[in-house]
Amino acid sequence: MGVLSWDYGEEAHPGPSGLVHILESMRALPFVGGGDLGALHPTLVEIVQKLFRVPDVRLAAATPYTDIPGWDSLSQINVIFEVEKSFAVRFDDDELEELRASATFGELQALLRMKLSQGEARSA
Repeated sequence: MGVLSWDYGEEAHPGPSGLVHILESMRALPFVGGGDLGALHPTLVEIVQKLFRVPDVRLAAATPYTDIPGWDSLSQINVIFEVEKSFAVRFDDDELEELRASATFGELQALLRMKLSQGEARSA
């Protein structure tokens, strides 16, 4: 199943992995801690350091999960659980499917940005 993004009228184009890369369309969305999409949120880095016991990991948005020793489908579920806990969000089934299909930390961060912005829109 493909991952969809909201392009607000523009046609989505799948990337080489078959995923729709939503990073560019997410640039304007707010994110706790700010920062550009080239840098990962410090909490995401802390989660990876904690779960994989990698003391000095240098992660970027383009870092594939496969570059992290020990990363597999089970560990990805643990990362998602920690993200939910750390950011006080709950992903629905469709969002979980998108997260499972993601391949880089930038995609994870973009989906988290989207989730957080939806929460802000509901509370406004």
